[in-house]
Amino acid sequence: MKKRILTVLLALVMLANCFSFAAMAEEEPIFPDLNIHAWYYSAVEFVYKNNILSGTGKYFEPDKEMTRAMLVTAIYRLEGATADSKNAFVDVPDNAWYAPAVTWASENGIVNGTDKTHFSPNTYLTREQLAAIMYRYAEMKGVTDNRSYSMLEFYEDRDEMSPYATVAIDFMIKQGFMNGKTHDTFNPKDTTTRAEVALVITLFARDILKMDTYSR
Repeated sequence: MKKRILTVLLALVMLANCFSFAAMAEEEPIFPDLNIHAWYYSAVEFVYKNNILSGTGKYFEPDKEMTRAMLVTAIYRLEGATADSKNAFVDVPDNAWYAPAVTWASENGIVNGTDKTHFSPNTYLTREQLAAIMYRYAEMKGVTDNRSYSMLEFYEDRDEMSPYATVAIDFMIKQGFMNGKTHDTFNPKDTTTRAEVALVITLFARDILKMDTYSR
């Protein structure tokens, strides 16, 4: 009798494991163009579920290039900010979906225009621009890095970095928020993708804002 009971219990355990594995196998990505095993998936899941980055309709398009407006809006949502004043850039319509974010970010010194009157919201975001904007956001949150050494000496293309971005790039590398495109090049003028920015924002949220970024 005891042997029969043990056999039944073992069968039930095996059946439960089968259902568990089946459930894992049936897990669907939050967007059909995402791979749940991709390096960026957890970050995309975090920014989407926290309303930091939205999809582009039915898809997320992880490899799509990021624009300046998209990044500023993501930071604005991450901060939970509001903006009441009128923006100062002639190429940012007051009714644009990104206008409040640009206004807030500009007022708080997180972004500058591409000149005195233009923000260029639809221009693709470069790696050095991403570093500079996130660095200024970190400064706004009171975070600095006083380590005296520089990581830039390890990158052969450091002379291609714009002067305004060098401190920011060094900061982002030291914090582990960004790496080089190769072991000795940073490629500061390369554009960024939505997946890359999702990862940077998630790391920033975890380490600077102390948010729980584990969503699975």
